[in-house]
Amino acid sequence: MQYYELHRYLSDAIHEEIDKVLPDIGMRIRWNEFESDGVSILPGLEKYVCEEHDVEFSEADVLKEQEVYNATLEEVDSSIKDNAIFKYPVFTCNDNTNGDIILLHGLNEKKWDKYIPWAYTLAKKNR
Repeated sequence: MQYYELHRYLSDAIHEEIDKVLPDIGMRIRWNEFESDGVSILPGLEKYVCEEHDVEFSEADVLKEQEVYNATLEEVDSSIKDNAIFKYPVFTCNDNTNGDIILLHGLNEKKWDKYIPWAYTLAKKNR
């Protein structure tokens, strides 16, 4: 399979974000959900609480030096669902005995399907 064919095939396979077995290329893709424990510290909340030290802070206390930065944002971080919970694919060869490949990307990526052939190649070489 040529690179562009592999790219299209894998992009189509992960588009639905459901677990798939791809026997023709010997690959499995599983989707896992990640839920952040750090949601309570994302910018944009009215108050912040440190339970360990029993201290409360307001957003103004936390972000005093970031006023210009925050003014440029269209949405505050705490209101963006993907900052709290998101799904990620795990790539595994059907005959893999060495482990899985979890390929995470920079959070500034709008689309990351360009990395999927890389995950495929890493999974194949990780057998």
